[in-house]
Amino acid sequence: MGSPEDDLIGIPFPDHSSELLGRLNDQRRRGLLCDVTLRAQGSEFRSHRAVLAACSRYFQSS
Repeated sequence: MGSPEDDLIGIPFPDHSSELLGRLNDQRRRGLLCDVTLRAQGSEFRSHRAVLAACSRYFQSS
């Protein structure tokens, strides 16, 4: 018998992931709901902390 999390893995909407990431990127470009600013070599990059944490172990601990 599978765990409840197993039911969430098979999303029946094939474009869901790309649509979700596209909308998050659009929000980032417009500066909406950004909760972190990364600074590197004189540039600033607004982002969503949850997206960074989902993609990088470094940001998971921050």
